[in-house]
Amino acid sequence: MVSLNETSACVMDDLLKFECDMRTLNVINNSFSIKEIGNARGRESTRAKFITNLGYLYPDYMDKLN
Repeated sequence: MVSLNETSACVMDDLLKFECDMRTLNVINNSFSIKEIGNARGRESTRAKFITNLGYLYPDYMDKLN
């Protein structure tokens, strides 16, 4: 296992959280154009499979976005 210094660990943490948030927003945005999941309940359960539980949006804004 590789150990990072404090500055590298902090920057890497921010980058990973940012990437998770971008993925979450992309999944939510792209799910609107999928006709197979037309109803809201189906959309929420399908999104939940692809949304990570990391990032700055989790958990406070996930319910609002979903």
